[in-house]
Amino acid sequence: MVLDTDRLLATLATGVINIYPFAFRCSSLNREQSPLINGMSYLLQCVVMRCGVESAFNIITDPESLFKVKCQLPFELKIDRYEPIISTILHDLAMYCSSKYCLKLHYKQPEDGPDYFLRFINPKYHKEKDSRFLVMNSIKEKCRLGILRDDEYCHLAEDVPKDPDSLLKVLYLVRSVIFSRAGELYM
Repeated sequence: MVLDTDRLLATLATGVINIYPFAFRCSSLNREQSPLINGMSYLLQCVVMRCGVESAFNIITDPESLFKVKCQLPFELKIDRYEPIISTILHDLAMYCSSKYCLKLHYKQPEDGPDYFLRFINPKYHKEKDSRFLVMNSIKEKCRLGILRDDEYCHLAEDVPKDPDSLLKVLYLVRSVIFSRAGELYM
């Protein structure tokens, strides 16, 4: 958040343009890709908040235009490029929004339980973290933020849309959720 606006936009655009080489490099070195995706997710959220949804949408869908790159990717590859970033944002916002007792959307993850502490007793004990979760999305409950109509599902729990108009709507929802939830911190 401390970067000036031009540097923030350029950093996000550079990251999006280079996400395939970065991910390939991580894979070839047996490194986790999630820090890369989480970082890009945070940068995109910063752009949404500081520069607006349209700027974020333009950079995430066509970052080459910022640098006047002549080579263009096919639209399907552009979707594959931004899908994990947007998916991370939606998952994180849905999980944390749900934790604020919103009945419209509820995420439930399996708990580690006492097995977590076995690793301190037995150094050879290793249990993979369970990444599954249950999503309950209600059409009858009210959104605690007042962003959604009562008769619609929360879009944070949905897949990343493939068409540009729906993606734009999702980014507007992301902006509304962040503004509302961050505003609660000042109350």
